[in-house]
Amino acid sequence: MKFKEVEYSRLFNLSNYNNERIGFKVSLDDTDDPVKVVNKLYDLVDVIENNLEAHRKAKEKIEYLKDAIRRLNKEIQSAELRKDELIRELEKFADNECRVQNIQNTIDYTIELIKDYEKMKDETNRALNLWNKMLEEIEQKLRDGSTDPIVLYDDIEEYSLDSLELEGRL
Repeated sequence: MKFKEVEYSRLFNLSNYNNERIGFKVSLDDTDDPVKVVNKLYDLVDVIENNLEAHRKAKEKIEYLKDAIRRLNKEIQSAELRKDELIRELEKFADNECRVQNIQNTIDYTIELIKDYEKMKDETNRALNLWNKMLEEIEQKLRDGSTDPIVLYDDIEEYSLDSLELEGRL
C-alpha cells in the first residue's frame, strides 16, 4: 500500500470547557516511511503543546504575582494608617505611662510588620521580573517557531498568597 499523505492531530483540554487542537498534514514522497513521519508529527505536537502550556503557566504566574503585590500594597497602606493612628493615640495618652508603653509596643510591632511586608513585596517583585523575562523568552521562541522544549525556571522563590496570612495581623 502506498500513502500519499499522513495526518496527525490531538485535542487538548485546557480547562473551563476550552480545547486546543494541534495537528499537521504532511504529503509524503516515495522515500518517506509513513510510520516514522507520524511518529515525528506526534513528537512535534507534543513539544508544541508543552511549549504553549509553559507560556500559559508563565502568564498565570505573572498574574498571580501581580495580585500578590496589589494585596501587599494594600496591607502596607493599612499598616501605615494604623501606625499613624497609634502615634496620634500616643500623643493623647502621654501622661499615662502604662498606656504609652502598650501603644509604643504596638507601634514597634506595626513597624516590623511593615518591614516584613516590604520585604515580601521586594521578593515578589523580583520573582515577577524573572517571570516576565521568562515569558519574553518563551514568546520569542514561539515566534521563531522553535521546537526546542521550553523549561520553566523552578528555582524562583516568591511568597505564596496563601501563606502570607495578610489579614488580621494588626
